[in-house]
Amino acid sequence: MRPDPAPRQKPEAGPRDKSLAADASAVVVVYSTYPNTEEAKAIGGALVDLRLVACANILPPMTSIYRWQGARHEDGEVVMASDNAPAR
Repeated sequence: MRPDPAPRQKPEAGPRDKSLAADASAVVVVYSTYPNTEEAKAIGGALVDLRLVACANILPPMTSIYRWQGARHEDGEVVMASDNAPAR
């Protein structure tokens, strides 16, 4: 009879590089998409005005190809990358 194998350990959640997890000065970049430039500008401007992000970069229109509810779709979108440094 074989001995029982050792129980498997669950992988630890969170970043693999622990030095980043402990670094409170790390910048966080958020990637988000919007249906058009006007909406991206409105939201990006509000985030900057409210000091929730340090900067909002709005990139040119792109085409997203994706599957939704069993069908393939293609739509134009605008990307906004916003970065936020920790409170000073």
